[in-house]
Amino acid sequence: DTLTPALKTFYKNVSSATDSPDIFLIISYIICWAGIIAKKVFLNTPRGKLRPNVWAVLYAGSSVSRKSTAISIAEKAVKKIQSRLNKEHEEAMNKFHQQLENWKADKDGTKPVAPPFPLLMMMADFSDAGFTFQ
Repeated sequence: DTLTPALKTFYKNVSSATDSPDIFLIISYIICWAGIIAKKVFLNTPRGKLRPNVWAVLYAGSSVSRKSTAISIAEKAVKKIQSRLNKEHEEAMNKFHQQLENWKADKDGTKPVAPPFPLLMMMADFSDAGFTFQ
């Protein structure tokens, strides 16, 4: 009962798809999202910004324990969300360009101010060797 709703949903969706230990799935998910949050979240203190750090090691005797499988599953969940964000951004850009072309042709209405900003999760690589951020 201590899992967040998002983590419960993730766990429910993936736990039956692998024999990776539950704790590996949960830790991989948490570390994946901690990497995405990165420096975006902080607490102002008298000594400066305090940022959360999350460290984890998936340690097991052999590859039979499915460490890489758990990490790969967490990565795929994030990539699926990023793919959806990319598609939404592409649609918004198409709409922006159409509005801009209409404005150029007719000079009616308000000129579109700026193209929509892409939402990037900033993850370049997540593997059993570690994180690399863009």
